[in-house]
Amino acid sequence: MATLRDKGVRVVPGLTSANGHVASFSDGSSIEVDAVVRAAGYDEDFGWLRVPVTVDKRAKSLDTEGISPVPGFYSEA
Repeated sequence: MATLRDKGVRVVPGLTSANGHVASFSDGSSIEVDAVVRAAGYDEDFGWLRVPVTVDKRAKSLDTEGISPVPGFYSEA
């Protein structure tokens, strides 16, 4: 994590919603963003993610090598 922070990546709690460029998180905070990098850990289950065309009906990511069909939305590859 330190390497990511050194590169300017801001690590935040779970994403609960997004509206335009504003992302809101499980701790009640919100920030303006240009992109979201999703890093979910070891068990791929994105059923909580309510961004159209990012997950299939089984809650599996639809990204290709970390690049989502949604512009500016990336995942850990």
